[in-house]
Amino acid sequence: MKFFAAVLVLCVASASAAVLKDKTEDEFFTASAACAKKLAVDDSHLAKFQELDYPNDKTTQEFLHCLWTGMDLFNDEIGYNVENIAFLYKDKANSEVLIPILSECNKKEANDSTLSWLYRGFQCIMSSKVGQWFKEDIAKKQAALAASS
Repeated sequence: MKFFAAVLVLCVASASAAVLKDKTEDEFFTASAACAKKLAVDDSHLAKFQELDYPNDKTTQEFLHCLWTGMDLFNDEIGYNVENIAFLYKDKANSEVLIPILSECNKKEANDSTLSWLYRGFQCIMSSKVGQWFKEDIAKKQAALAASS
């Protein structure tokens, strides 16, 4: 009986993992569009975001805050949800590799505003292996969307 309970827990965890990864990849585009609309982001910024170019300004910081909090990957009190982000890339590397990278990027400096903390962490993540994987995933998704259009 304990064996079946353990197998059931493992199956539920595996199914949840697949759903979270798929949901988050798809959700990125939906959440981006929703945040752009909610914040009335101008066309110039939208064009930059489309190219994964995120200038350090208030519009970008507010957009990233909306996006990452909306996807439950950032919280104003704890910063980046390191475990959730690591979970998304568990097929690329194990936690021992991912957690230190993400934790280093999640450090808050004294007198940091939430937006500057988020932006600096985002830039750090984007310049890491995790950011490279994110860019690759987004490029694949953009190509798939373009091919289906």
